[in-house]
Amino acid sequence: RAALVAAMIAFLAPAWAHAQARITGKVLNGTTQRPMPNQKVLLLTPKQGEGMQMVAETTTDAKGQFVLSQDGITPGTFYLLQANVQEIAYHAAVPPMMFDSSGNANVDITVYDSTHDASALRVSELRVLVGAQGSKLRVQEEYQVENSSVPPRTFSNPTKGTFDFFISPQAGEPTVSVTGLAN
Repeated sequence: RAALVAAMIAFLAPAWAHAQARITGKVLNGTTQRPMPNQKVLLLTPKQGEGMQMVAETTTDAKGQFVLSQDGITPGTFYLLQANVQEIAYHAAVPPMMFDSSGNANVDITVYDSTHDASALRVSELRVLVGAQGSKLRVQEEYQVENSSVPPRTFSNPTKGTFDFFISPQAGEPTVSVTGLAN
């Protein structure tokens, strides 16, 4: 009997070890509140020393829904969904805890129409942090920017970039980072 159990475990183990996950969801336009049909959706994952790597891609159906079930998608891995709309990349995280016990995860991506009009943007908070860093003075400025456009839109300026920074040449090399609601 023990030999039969061992044989069954050996037979079934490879199928369990290579369980395929499935990620479903929809792409919704947050400006129009309508689904985005025929929208390409990329599935990315971080690779040590290589940055984000594409694992799979699909296209939404007429109702804006998508399914990713290709080989190589496993429930214990962190993924990032990406949809590019009007040259702007939108993302939704798919962390391991989003997968259910069957290896399925449901994640939606909300995208917005873009605008070049910055009138709905305002700096709602500014923090200036000053401290010593060796023999130099380190000045860090943090801005909280609110976008009150109605209906909601993403600000984009493809010719100048999203934001302009003016820095004295004596200030040294700046670093810039952006965080959003998911951070």
